[in-house]
Amino acid sequence: MRDKSEFNEGWRTVGGTPMVVDPDTWWDNYQPDGEDRDQCGAMFFNGRLININCDMISFFICEHEVEHVISPVNAAQPLLQPFVGGGID
Repeated sequence: MRDKSEFNEGWRTVGGTPMVVDPDTWWDNYQPDGEDRDQCGAMFFNGRLININCDMISFFICEHEVEHVISPVNAAQPLLQPFVGGGID
């Protein structure tokens, strides 16, 4: 992804698609930080986005078309949790 300072239109994917994301949900704390040298973005270990220097060597994310979308889980239904523990109740 590339920064708005290069395109002057906000953050975009490498394919040029505008990234329309809620900053409080997707960006890590204090990100993007506005550093002029940080014109690219990456995903931090916690899954949130950070802005980085484009020369920084890092892992990558593949972008691809989605064939079908799975419906979200109904939050009103209880989630099944695996049993963790042991011993005697």
